[in-house]
Amino acid sequence: MLQVSPSERRRFGRRSCRVHGWVHPNRHTRAPCVMTDYSRGGARLTLSEGTQLPSRFQLTFDGMTRAVDCELRHDGESNGIVGVEFVANRAEQIAAIDELLARFA
Repeated sequence: MLQVSPSERRRFGRRSCRVHGWVHPNRHTRAPCVMTDYSRGGARLTLSEGTQLPSRFQLTFDGMTRAVDCELRHDGESNGIVGVEFVANRAEQIAAIDELLARFA
């Protein structure tokens, strides 16, 4: 069951996970990541040391048919943990987010 702290200010409750995936800072580069929690609105990712992300990038997991557009919201510069928001401004991005969430529900 999903548990949300009473002090939680996010619009969507978070769920813990540990899923290996890929961040795509541009069309030609990808770097490994681990998604450690997620919600309908975004996720927390742990990145490899030295991975730099632009303000917007894409996120994928093995077997996904679409990439999820993300915006960097919190950059834990020294520890490699970042918070991202899923960008759902087009029908195909809403479908990509739904595909992602369905895999881990």
